[in-house]
Parts: sequence; structure tokens; C-alpha cells
Amino acid sequence: MTEQSYGESLKFFSDWQKDPAKRTGLNVQHTLTRGEYPTVSIEIAPIRASGSSPDWKSKITVQLTRGELTAFCSVLFGLRSKAEGSYHGDAKNKSFAV
Repeated sequence: MTEQSYGESLKFFSDWQKDPAKRTGLNVQHTLTRGEYPTVSIEIAPIRASGSSPDWKSKITVQLTRGELTAFCSVLFGLRSKAEGSYHGDAKNKSFAV
């Protein structure tokens, strides 16, 4: 097992939502890929009850590829309207759209 280096993170919480399906915690964090390339990992976790902390043990994590990282940053800077990625994870069953 290799040791992973984690960098700064930015967390957002949407625990005020009335609809339980929309109550989520989001963590965007600087990480390194297996090949030691700097990238961003996005973690999303459910918040089971209004006002409580996210259930990070039930999180879904997506680590952006080089191309996805460029597209993701372009959306954040307003240069693109949308960024998507798919076929992530061991089972290749994770995707994202921003």
C-alpha cells in the first residue's frame, strides 16, 4: 500500500435542505494521482439528519484525470458551462457533471 499525500481541502455542507436526498457534504481536496500527478479529489457524503455532520464513511470519491481537471477548472473560472467525467472507480461505475 502506498502512502497518499493530502493537501488543502474545501468543504461545503447543505444540511439545511428539507429534502433528505439533497442534504449532502462536499469535500474538494488537492491530492496526487498514483503517478504522482497533482489533481483534485471530490468527495460527497449524505447528511442523515438536518443539522448533523456528513456520514463520511458512506462517501463517494472521484479523482479527476488531467483532462477532467482542466475542464473542471474552466467551469469554475466561467470559461466553460459544463464539465463531465465518467468510468471512475474500480468498477468504473462513478461519474460526475458540473
